[in-house]
Amino acid sequence: MTRSFFFSSCLIAYALALINPQKFFLKTHSEFSPITFKQECNIKIAKEVPEVPDVQPLARVGSVEPPRNITKEMSESLEWFHGLLMSFIHERHFDELYFSASAPKMATNLGDIVALGSGIHQKNPLISHKLDFVSLVYEKMLFASRALKYYRYSHHGESFVVCDMIDLNIRLFGLYNSQGVLDTARDGYAGQILHFQKMVSRLVERFQELDSAKGRMGDFFEAQTYQAKERVLDLLSQVPKKGEIAI
Repeated sequence: MTRSFFFSSCLIAYALALINPQKFFLKTHSEFSPITFKQECNIKIAKEVPEVPDVQPLARVGSVEPPRNITKEMSESLEWFHGLLMSFIHERHFDELYFSASAPKMATNLGDIVALGSGIHQKNPLISHKLDFVSLVYEKMLFASRALKYYRYSHHGESFVVCDMIDLNIRLFGLYNSQGVLDTARDGYAGQILHFQKMVSRLVERFQELDSAKGRMGDFFEAQTYQAKERVLDLLSQVPKKGEIAI
C-alpha cells in the first residue's frame, strides 16, 4: 500500500511538472533557497555575459566636429570681405552703383564676422587692425557713393571736379592690403602712387580755376583733397628704399 501510494505520488508530481514546469520548479526551488528563480537567472546571465560599456559617449565623441579655430576663421572672413571691397575699385573708377546695391548685404556680412569673433578682435592686434581697416574702407565707400550720387546731379560745373576727387580718394584704398598697409605685392605700386599724387595736384588746379568754387562745395573739396594728400603721403612713406626688402 505504501509503495503504491509513493509511486502514485511520483506520477502525479511528474504530470504536474509536465503541465506547468515553471510554476512547479519555481516553487520547489524557492523552498530550498532565499534566492528566487528570477534572481538566479539574472546572476547567471551576469556571470556569462560581460557588461557592455555605455557606447553613447563614444558615439558623441566620434560625431562631434573638431574644435573650431575662431581666430583663423575671422581672419579669413576679413580677408574675404576686403577682397569684396576691392572688387568695386577699378583701374579708372570706383563702381559706386554696384557698391550701393551691395552695401546693405555687406553691412550684414560685416556684422556677422564681428559676431563670429565674439571679442577676439579686442585681444588680437592683427585681427583688430584688419577689422578697423575694412570697416573704414566700407564706411568711406558708403559715404562716397552717396556723395557721388548727390554731386553728379547738382548741375554745377565744379561738381565734376569734386566727383573726380571723391573717386580718387576711394581708388587710393586699392593700393592697401587687408592690414591697411601698402600692398607691395602689387605690380607697379610705386608708379601708381606717383600717378595719384599728380592727379591730386591737377584736380586742385582745375578746381581753383573755377570762379564758383567757393562756399560749402569749396569746403567739401578741401576736405577731400586733404584726405587724398594724406593717403598719398602715407603710401609713399611705405615704399621700400633701395636696398630694403618689401615686407
